[in-house]
Amino acid sequence: MNGTDEDKSTTGSTTGSTTGVRVAGLDWSWERHAVCVLEPDGAVAERFDVAHDLAGLREVLRRLQRDRVTAVGIERGDGPVVEALLAALVPDTAATQALRGLVRARKELIKHRIALHSQLREALIDFAAGSRRANPWAADIYDRARARGKRHPHAVRILARAWLRVIWRCWNDHTTYNPSSHTGLQQHLAAATA
Repeated sequence: MNGTDEDKSTTGSTTGSTTGVRVAGLDWSWERHAVCVLEPDGAVAERFDVAHDLAGLREVLRRLQRDRVTAVGIERGDGPVVEALLAALVPDTAATQALRGLVRARKELIKHRIALHSQLREALIDFAAGSRRANPWAADIYDRARARGKRHPHAVRILARAWLRVIWRCWNDHTTYNPSSHTGLQQHLAAATA
């Protein structure tokens, strides 16, 4: 994808909907920003990415305004990208100024994000460590990592990364985990019985 062309896999119209609310997600990066605009029913209206520069930011704002996007999800709560989005998409009223005044300082936001990241990482590692006792696929990944000379903490992190791929797939497919449709588990079971 480039900064001005839509992804060939986009669906739906990019002219805006007359009912419901269009929203967008912006994946912030140092080099490029990926943007996905969703229809009110959750269908993808448009996907594109832009360079991390002033021209790219202007392109994001132009397309979000064209698509009548009313809300943008972004992983950062501050910075020039957020300020530009607020200025372009949110009218500057006394209420919005008061709301911005309530936002915590950047230092507090960073502490909060680090704490949440640490809690999520620890929960995922605990899950992965326990899963190797109940799931043969997980046990195999852990055992292979240990056989390559990885220490226990590293082997558990390798297993956690593998589980993240499964969790991501479940999330994207809007489904719960089903061992019978987990390809890696099924391949492991087939190889074990052969």
